[in-house]
Amino acid sequence: MRGLEIGPGMFRAKGFETFNLGEGKRSDGESGEDHVGDARDLSRFDQEFDYVYSSHCLEHVHWYELHETVRQWASVLKPAGVLEIHVPNGLEVMEEMIRWEKGEVLTRPSAHDLGWRKALTRKHPFLWLQGKLYNYTKTRGVDFDYQLHRSMLTPKFLTELFTDAGMTDVVVLREDQNYVPDNQKRHGWMNLGVRGIKK
Repeated sequence: MRGLEIGPGMFRAKGFETFNLGEGKRSDGESGEDHVGDARDLSRFDQEFDYVYSSHCLEHVHWYELHETVRQWASVLKPAGVLEIHVPNGLEVMEEMIRWEKGEVLTRPSAHDLGWRKALTRKHPFLWLQGKLYNYTKTRGVDFDYQLHRSMLTPKFLTELFTDAGMTDVVVLREDQNYVPDNQKRHGWMNLGVRGIKK
């Protein structure tokens, strides 16, 4: 099997080739890359891969480029190849934000553990949740960089992107279904995974 991982982070998919932004632009910086470039354009490949995997990369693409980007990722698959994408679950985060807005008790455990980026969020639950949707720049004073989230995705919308890209047997994955198990542990309840097969 030949696999391509788009946007590898801390836990590289074993046996996969990696496609990344390049030196000095990696969000986690440890996993390296086999191919360097813009993940919105995979035209250098022609139906070469059996499996394309991406974890928490697609949300960094502008919302108006999502359909074409997922089509690009599907296009490099062989017939019957598998596409698996994981992103922050916008629906889950928004539901928790609405609970806070209504004065209800937050239901997700990590929303009570407000230690994540406490210097930025000031341990405020609404800011903490916003940080999960929009992320943050790596350096103070930098208003715009690769690290920011540019899209919000939900189960229904991500499934639609797969279908529009010609994928079949599209399923929303359970929390324990992730090609790289460490990625699931890292992102927890706000992880959304979808998998499909190329026609």
